[in-house]
Amino acid sequence: MFSGDLSVTCGELQEGRNALGLDIRYDRTMDITSTQGFIATLHAATRLRPGSGALAAPVCSSFVYMSRGSSGRTVCEPMGNLSHESVRTGNYIAVRTLIVLIVVAALQCWTILEQPKNSIMELHPAFQQYLSMVQCWRAHIQMRDYGGPTAKPTWLYSNRRMIGELHEFRPLSLPAPTEPIEMVVRYTDSSGRSKIKGGRHLKQSQSYPKGFGKALARLRSRHAALLKREAECQLKADVATFRSIARNTHADAQWIQWANLQPILDYLM
Repeated sequence: MFSGDLSVTCGELQEGRNALGLDIRYDRTMDITSTQGFIATLHAATRLRPGSGALAAPVCSSFVYMSRGSSGRTVCEPMGNLSHESVRTGNYIAVRTLIVLIVVAALQCWTILEQPKNSIMELHPAFQQYLSMVQCWRAHIQMRDYGGPTAKPTWLYSNRRMIGELHEFRPLSLPAPTEPIEMVVRYTDSSGRSKIKGGRHLKQSQSYPKGFGKALARLRSRHAALLKREAECQLKADVATFRSIARNTHADAQWIQWANLQPILDYLM
């Protein structure tokens, strides 16, 4: 989900597995904020086979420190200023992504959610509930180690402990930067206040380097047989897995509001 330049998708294909990338850049029907787009994403998730996996990189622009002046998000108020449409949309994207990952986890598939280290998406109340429903491990990486143009410290939240082994598959050689990287521009506005804005290379840094996709795919290959075996055994032993997870939400009305699910429910009715 939010697969951008398809680095992870291509890594999976190179390892001989089927893979599907979903991103609004390919087609408007893949827009998770639309009714049809969210339903299509859920449908794709339900077709995953036990032991397979899904990676989601929900849009972080509303949750990182550079936008906090306009978004109103803080550690104490992670939902931000809800009078801004961009903030509401950021919340919808985050919560709908979590709902899809809950379904994926219930199907005994490997889940990974990626966010920059300075994102406060983890503090959103829906994310906190997600962490109480799905056991997760958090791994810290730097995209520079996988061929990225900048360090880009990153959190990977996964329901499988082996995410901590990703560093073992870092590329042995990395390309040297061809020019200075400008991620942030600091300036003083007309009132004399110091401010920052995104630099000319910020947008391109959002794409995963190919080395990250290859490393993740090779890590999955290392554990593919084990993941499939464990998933099939778990599904046979616990047919109530999904019900167990769903029961723990205990706040259906909140999730409907957080993810703006009423249009989805109306459509399905």
